[in-house]
Amino acid sequence: MLEPNKIYCGDYLELIKDIPSKSIDLIIADPPYGISYLSNYYKYFNPHKKIINDENLFISVNELWKLLKDTGAMYVFYSHKKPLMDNRIKNIII
Repeated sequence: MLEPNKIYCGDYLELIKDIPSKSIDLIIADPPYGISYLSNYYKYFNPHKKIINDENLFISVNELWKLLKDTGAMYVFYSHKKPLMDNRIKNIII
């Protein structure tokens, strides 16, 4: 079991296994968007590589819902190009 009120840095897919259901008040997630993003900011040459794993939206929203308290809030950043479809979404902030 993870210690409460502590920030952990690690693979979320591994860390969530140790979190009890309905125990989290707030979840903020900024996963890869699943759109293979590469900036078009540069006109002639882009010195940056594509974002690693951005072709896959690998966050398990169902697992996050299980962890969230009934009175909790969840904010997940994602792209309008590949929207996150979930009938539990109450609001979208733009």
